[in-house]
Amino acid sequence: MNILVMTKKIIGVMGPGKEATKKDIKNAIEIGKLIADNGWVLLTGGQKSGSNGRSKRRS
Repeated sequence: MNILVMTKKIIGVMGPGKEATKKDIKNAIEIGKLIADNGWVLLTGGQKSGSNGRSKRRS
């Protein structure tokens, strides 16, 4: 029996929600872009605001 295992990197992005600063948002956008560009899996806290929301928009 042959088993093929494929793995992808899972990157967690957690941070402030509504209290996110402009720098937090900028960093989250860049991180989301890097995650998407590399085909990695994004794991967030799920909020629509702050760093979680911004990182999801880019990945």
